[in-house]
Amino acid sequence: MNGTFAEFIDEYVRGVQRTMDILGNLIGVDGDKVAQEKFSYHAQYFHFLFQMLQYDPDAKEKLRNLVASDYAYWRAAIQHAIDTGELLFPT
Repeated sequence: MNGTFAEFIDEYVRGVQRTMDILGNLIGVDGDKVAQEKFSYHAQYFHFLFQMLQYDPDAKEKLRNLVASDYAYWRAAIQHAIDTGELLFPT
């Protein structure tokens, strides 16, 4: 990992925003706006996950792997920040 922990967080948030923007465009909802009689795209994202779990037999394992990968990514970033002194590990 290169850069600071703050840069890691900024890039991570930008990635989440890009993903949510793509999903918002796919489902036709603009950002946090709630269309009349429709859920926000955040709610539709979770609805999509539940649909995926219902119809894709491998979805649970795919989601588990995605979460594990994301967790490892954060662990590595936090450990790097501790190793460089950017974050202090409580003693």
